[in-house]
Amino acid sequence: METQYELIALFPTKMNDIMAEKTLADLSKASKFKVVEVDKWGIKQLAYPIKKETKAYYLRLVIEGGDTKTLANSLKLDESLLRHLLVKSDAKVPAKKAVKVGKETK
Repeated sequence: METQYELIALFPTKMNDIMAEKTLADLSKASKFKVVEVDKWGIKQLAYPIKKETKAYYLRLVIEGGDTKTLANSLKLDESLLRHLLVKSDAKVPAKKAVKVGKETK
């Protein structure tokens, strides 16, 4: 199994979701990554303005394989991105189980 990475990117709201997804997919393919999962978080309010933008379109990708240095450099140079975060995914951590809330006994 190849190493998986999570990429979270913030785009200006003037870009639609298709353009944002295509931009990240192209950057990933250029760095020889395979896109495993795409999660669209939508438009959210920013805590502080970034490049005079107060809202941003959030997009999360799970990718595997490839060259992280090339991808990181490509992300830094891409002017359409407001911010990005690339982290190594820890596949060994199990998903949290739902806790059943019930009545307390005395």
